[in-house]
Amino acid sequence: MRYICWEIISYEERVPQTIYSEIDDFGYEVRKIEKYFDGTVGYASHDREEGKTLLADQMIPTVDELNMENGIRARHLTSDEFKKLWFEYTQK
Repeated sequence: MRYICWEIISYEERVPQTIYSEIDDFGYEVRKIEKYFDGTVGYASHDREEGKTLLADQMIPTVDELNMENGIRARHLTSDEFKKLWFEYTQK
């Protein structure tokens, strides 16, 4: 598994501001949290979805690949960091 945080530099309400993703060894999302500019949070896993958030049906690029895109800043997370965020946002 790998864990990433990517921030999208956009002020469109329909676009999440920050995305936290847990990605399997094949490059597909297992769990995801999306935070929006208006303060709403959505999340998704294979067995549940909240808000507008869905798991991507495409492979997720690496942090280096994401950072090559205009308007995106990405960084690695640890497993513990992601698990803490997942617990925090899914227990509300």
